[in-house]
Amino acid sequence: MVPEIMSFEDFVLQMKIPHVDESVCAVLNKSFKGDLNEFFSTARLGFNFALLDGIGEQEKTNINKWAGKRTTVKKWKEEYDKAFSVVSPASISAVPSGAGGGQINGRNIVLTGAVPGYSRGDVEYKVSQLGGRVHSAVNKSTDYIVVADMSRETVKLKAAKKLGIPIVSAGDFSIWIQNGK
Repeated sequence: MVPEIMSFEDFVLQMKIPHVDESVCAVLNKSFKGDLNEFFSTARLGFNFALLDGIGEQEKTNINKWAGKRTTVKKWKEEYDKAFSVVSPASISAVPSGAGGGQINGRNIVLTGAVPGYSRGDVEYKVSQLGGRVHSAVNKSTDYIVVADMSRETVKLKAAKKLGIPIVSAGDFSIWIQNGK
């Protein structure tokens, strides 16, 4: 099975902890060096997250409430262990490049949901400028599926998993587009 590619921040955002937004996730990623296992362990121990620069009392309280629900942490830990290979955006280069370099050039890409900072038309245009093609359905020729909400098991996502197609979070795909990969 091909592992899913998802940043620490995107994975924590999928947990939908109230008031834990992109900036809080970035602080957590930096503090835990992208190690979700360390984050899970520390959260279960009741760490005072407000000690971290950029995390306030409200975020700390919500993270600790979330972590205090043992079944919630266990569920997400199992989800992580079972399904995800979480990577930092800097290490996305581990994903094979298309002909001519870059993760988009020469690739067939399917989108599910929105890519942060871009309309669907903008994404399609940018992908074409980078040498890739956006398709509406998953098939054997699909190189990547870009998923906005990993918690939703869409028909496209199920098909991609069945075919072993690499799964890229919309947040990380946005970085690829910004960096012209």
